[in-house]
Amino acid sequence: MIAPVPFRLFMNPRHGVPGVVVLPESGFRRASAEIRGWPGRLPRPPVALPELAQAAGLASLHLGQVASPGYAYALSRLLRAELARRNMPAGAPGAVTFACAQGRGDDLAAIASAARRLGVRCMAFVEDGAVPGNDAQVLRGGYEEAMRHAGQQGWLFVSAWAAAGYTEVPRDIMQGDRVAVSEALAALPVAPTHVVVPGGQGGLAAATATQLRALGGATPRLVVAEPAGASPLMGEAEGRPAQAPPGLLAWQELERSAFAFLEAPDALGGVLAAAAEASSRVALGLDATSRLLVLGQDADPAEGSAGQGSQQGGLA
Repeated sequence: MIAPVPFRLFMNPRHGVPGVVVLPESGFRRASAEIRGWPGRLPRPPVALPELAQAAGLASLHLGQVASPGYAYALSRLLRAELARRNMPAGAPGAVTFACAQGRGDDLAAIASAARRLGVRCMAFVEDGAVPGNDAQVLRGGYEEAMRHAGQQGWLFVSAWAAAGYTEVPRDIMQGDRVAVSEALAALPVAPTHVVVPGGQGGLAAATATQLRALGGATPRLVVAEPAGASPLMGEAEGRPAQAPPGLLAWQELERSAFAFLEAPDALGGVLAAAAEASSRVALGLDATSRLLVLGQDADPAEGSAGQGSQQGGLA
């Protein structure tokens, strides 16, 4: 018996419309080669939930927790480029400072941890008193203040949220996300027919959408899940943009590749509730042959430990 969970489903009317290439294959191959060469990195295979699958009337159900290497990969590339621009040796990263901020869905602890492992300072701008561990110097302010100070001080600003004129770092973060998604998909016994992924600022969802197309054959249907009251992606799809809209690159991908948007307290409970409701089940195309993968994101700072190996391998 599936416990009832309140949910709202919106089928994307633009699904399948052609669009621009957001994450080029060349960038993915570069990210994959670097990240998979990090020492000690162990991908997490999805966990099968056969009893829940049977209760929901599905062929299979897997739950995957993606520990994204995206921040560590993007910071490593950004540091290499900056040292080359300054004509500085690889062993002098201490002269470089990164800046990050709350307000766009970034995991400041993951950014700060990756910066520490690369040997650089990190200035974290926060507005609510949260402290991203002991790996950053905390300053008062938000996204705009962080960008302004970074420009004035010569710091390198880091965010997964892409906007006009700021796309390179978010794209690298998304390519790192895509590597983690590819590993989760490769660990499944059979490719899924449906994938549920959290929305957030959209980076992981867009990376998932891109990797699903790369599987070949019939592309699995992507459902983007967001909590009630914090659903900017669903709002954008419905034509009611939020005060903090999704990132530019992420939305360029998701506006055409998301099959549906789901609003629920949690992704797994929401999609199981949708599978139990007749009209939503039909709309999503769920039946006894469906293979469902539900992805969650854990921007584990420990993933940034690979950044140290990346720096040593790529900068030496």
